[in-house]
Amino acid sequence: MKKSADTPHDEDFTALYDRAWDILIPARAGYLDDVSAHYDEVFHEVAQRTEHTGSLVKTDIAALVVWKRLTARTRWATDLMSLPDTHVRALTERAVTAVRDTTLPRSEAARTGHGILSVPVQG
Repeated sequence: MKKSADTPHDEDFTALYDRAWDILIPARAGYLDDVSAHYDEVFHEVAQRTEHTGSLVKTDIAALVVWKRLTARTRWATDLMSLPDTHVRALTERAVTAVRDTTLPRSEAARTGHGILSVPVQG
């Protein structure tokens, strides 16, 4: 950790640093116990892309806003964030295929795609 002019002396600094970790480690463990293993996939994906590109785009910012803001307050978002990305991709691929079905009238294709997304899903 980088020290500044306001950093406490070595002994005090070490004690504060150790105390911070004594609080943060159990807090993170408690957090991980309360969320799905897939909950942070959005964050990790955006962080990985940012590490590679050195910047964010609007969709990254929007993803992070939804990831943190909505998940704690709405059931649908909590359910979504609890699903593995592979499951979400497979489900939405079925829905996109359905709405692109040119053998059906548009309204029927749209209803089919909507129906695929409307069924409660389990991860």
